[in-house]
Amino acid sequence: CLTYAAAYACRHNMNVLNNETIYDAIGVDSRHFGFIMTAGLLSSALFLIPAGVAVDFLGARNATVIGAAISSICNVILGLISQFAVGKIRPISIIILFAVIYSINNAAQAVTSVSACKLAVKWYAVEERGYFVGIFEAVSALGYLMAYQGTGLILAAPVHWSMCFFIPASVLFVFVILSLCFISDTPQKFLTDSGQIQHIMGENLPLIAGDQHHQQQTDDHQIALKEATKQPVSRWHVSFLKNVLTNPLFLILCLMNICVGWTRDGLQGGFSGVIKGHFNKSTGGEEFALSFSLS
Repeated sequence: CLTYAAAYACRHNMNVLNNETIYDAIGVDSRHFGFIMTAGLLSSALFLIPAGVAVDFLGARNATVIGAAISSICNVILGLISQFAVGKIRPISIIILFAVIYSINNAAQAVTSVSACKLAVKWYAVEERGYFVGIFEAVSALGYLMAYQGTGLILAAPVHWSMCFFIPASVLFVFVILSLCFISDTPQKFLTDSGQIQHIMGENLPLIAGDQHHQQQTDDHQIALKEATKQPVSRWHVSFLKNVLTNPLFLILCLMNICVGWTRDGLQGGFSGVIKGHFNKSTGGEEFALSFSLS
């Protein structure tokens, strides 16, 4: 959860930088910065399905570590561009560099997002996942606080604005190390790696609450998957996608998420321009960031 929250800070810091102070520093306007935001959002959307395949191939733990590490590196690169390239190369080149690196950053975070979902499936039985999601979302919301309030404070401090990338990248890298050390794909693997498996088995206790139910679900899933994959791989994938894309529940949830994303990301990414353009209020500083972090 904390790794994902730190990753949020390495993504939404760009929203806080979408203000007139940064426009003036680079020599661009809101339309140019909107290109960066659009590139990042498209990257997230387009890479989610490949990210799912990558997580299945790598495993949830490895995917979490790799995705978060790439995001941290991307923010370091963005910070280096801000520190050493702004003012020395053409503003449009800065925007293109920002768009490319930010897109890679968001694609990497798509991997981290999917891996978090897969970890929940492995660690929690069906009846426990609602609790997990509630706790996960509450902790992840700290990422918004870190991104908006933290970035606003950095902008208001007497330091270069590249610190808005370097500091979140450093925090995320710490959680990459912690994830590498403490996250396991399954409860069984965690207990085996930590040497506790014999103690648990000696007491004849389930590995986690609902573990027997979870194991039965896993066994049933493996049997169904084995039967389904007797078909040619290409035909099985086409059949699977057809079932998903024609499912009414899936389509309703997609439309709901489009509306949620429009109202949420539109506010976060574009409303600073509205405030500046229509109300002539400054959007560069901790007060404006605090209003977003509280929301």
